[in-house]
Amino acid sequence: MNLRDCQSLEALPESIDNLNSLVDLDLYTCRSLKALPESIGNLNSLVKLNLYG
Repeated sequence: MNLRDCQSLEALPESIDNLNSLVDLDLYTCRSLKALPESIGNLNSLVKLNLYG
């Protein structure tokens, strides 16, 4: 999932763990993002998480 350069994104929903097949989450330069929900740890298929920027 490409959310790259989403400057106004402040939070991801707790329900993100419903995306069971999510492999790649790109949050590059999402500078307003304060924290990741705990449920992100339930994404067993997630291989790449980009938080750079």
